[in-house]
Amino acid sequence: MPDKKIQLEHINEQLKMSYLWAEYWITMASTGVAKMRNIRQGGSDGPQLTDDEKLQSALNTAKSFLHMMRELIDAKVGLLNELNDKGGE
Repeated sequence: MPDKKIQLEHINEQLKMSYLWAEYWITMASTGVAKMRNIRQGGSDGPQLTDDEKLQSALNTAKSFLHMMRELIDAKVGLLNELNDKGGE
């Protein structure tokens, strides 16, 4: 089934992108660069986030990309099982 194989390619590309974004945000947090971002609570009129809040925000963003990867891996396993069950038609 070409549609399943195309879906598998898309999942693989999404996995790569999610990994790269997670790695980016982890690097931002671990090097301290995340603290240099200008982030305010509630938009441009809100108070500036503290350095700890900025680090936590970066880690939370990385965590969301890692969670997305877990969901993509589950989808990939399911798709591979379908392809194997049908002989990769």
